Amino acid sequence: MAPGQIAGLSLRNRILMAPMGDALANSDGTVSDRQLDYYEARARGGAALIIVGSVAVAYPGGAFSADQTALHTDEHIAGIAELALRVQRHGARLALQLTHGGPQSLYAIETGNPLLMPAPPTYKGPDRISRTLSPQEQFAMSAPFQQPTSRVDIHIATEEELFLAIEAFAAAAERAKRAGVDGVEIHGGHGYLLDSFRSPSTNTRDDEWGGTRDKRDRLLLETIRSVRSRVGAHYPMWCRFNSVEHHREPHETIEDALYLATNLIEAGVDALHVSAYSDPSIATGITDAHTPHKPGALLAAAAAVRAHIKEAVPIITVGNLDDELAENALATGAADFVAMGRRLLADPELPNKLRDGIPDQVRPCIYQYRCIGNIFLNTHVACIANPLTAREGEAAPELSTSLSTQNPERILIIGAGPAGLDAAWRLASRGHFVTVQDAATRLGGRLALAALADEHLSKMLNYLIGQVSRSNAELRLGRPASAPDLEGFDRVVLATGADWSRPDIPG
Repeated sequence: MAPGQIAGLSLRNRILMAPMGDALANSDGTVSDRQLDYYEARARGGAALIIVGSVAVAYPGGAFSADQTALHTDEHIAGIAELALRVQRHGARLALQLTHGGPQSLYAIETGNPLLMPAPPTYKGPDRISRTLSPQEQFAMSAPFQQPTSRVDIHIATEEELFLAIEAFAAAAERAKRAGVDGVEIHGGHGYLLDSFRSPSTNTRDDEWGGTRDKRDRLLLETIRSVRSRVGAHYPMWCRFNSVEHHREPHETIEDALYLATNLIEAGVDALHVSAYSDPSIATGITDAHTPHKPGALLAAAAAVRAHIKEAVPIITVGNLDDELAENALATGAADFVAMGRRLLADPELPNKLRDGIPDQVRPCIYQYRCIGNIFLNTHVACIANPLTAREGEAAPELSTSLSTQNPERILIIGAGPAGLDAAWRLASRGHFVTVQDAATRLGGRLALAALADEHLSKMLNYLIGQVSRSNAELRLGRPASAPDLEGFDRVVLATGADWSRPDIPG
């Protein structure tokens, strides 16, 4: 929790909110009230730096969806400025991750704009992931291709268009600075425009923008130089880039990343955000994904970059970091900052709880990927572990744990599964007199059964039980609810869960 610094930007601790696309913006890319609440909750929760993910510099042509945050015109500055104020008033700082979707700009297809690519794409056919999608997911993913305005126009970028893209990044960075944003991150990874030129798999050009490593890196480095020139020498600016590509041949390697890191520093970045990329178009299946499932999967790459550049600029690491891994990365010098994404979706108060020495009260991420799964449903970010994520402004007062009720009531909660336990400690923390009743003799409902096979669900179960045990809620276990049990209560919460179902398969 020690303070840190990126260029002249002082940060209160080493925890950053990792950039994640949220699909919470208004339909014209302006900042929405929902976004203001969403990011303010993470700033209030103690993160040092909030990085807004995937801010489109070329909208709609370089965007993924209509509700992607954009900063391609001056009309978008006001919303960004309000977001900066909402974040900064809690002692946090705000950065924008500037992005051009390039080959992944589905909104370009939906709006009939060209899909900018470095070279003609190669398709390897449907993969196992495609065959596991539900009909709902398949329909949502096909939506950009089915609008009256839809047009698939695969366009190999000309030099003039590349300079226009570079200018779009520089102009957006200047707008961010004018809006009072504390810094910008240039997204140079994950298969988007700048990275599509870096990858030898997608960039098969033989002109001044491809053919050698230096030429493939040119678009990213020209962008960095242009942004630096536009925002000035002292405005914090850094780059996120791949340390390696998975599921591609040929692919970006760690040697390529080290070479790039040196050149990025020379071009003017103030920090390096070390990530990785796994091409979803040729993945062999969900269980074969590389980085999302392995704790600390990118720490070795961050350490390699650190060893290569020495102390030239700070290193940001990311990727399934628990407290121990994060602390070790900082202690060993492998990284200077840790970016957390999914964990801050599950619990915006995580940094404050670590600061206060109560890590057992952090609501855990259970890695069920509703946050990522919503991408396939063409909808906004959400969290299966935290129903208030992206709904912070809609929460009923009863769900607030920071306000004490002026009218305490006697409340009976029927059901000691996750919904009942969560309601119990929340209501009790507000000063209500809560009783939880369940026919079972143990807490957790069906979550207790699932937790036997999944360590992340086990952490959630332990968290909920711990929260209830720290409250004044009364437990009545092994006692089915009946009409007489309701007497004397002001309210009853039915939290018995959904019906159990199983397929009608013999055997």
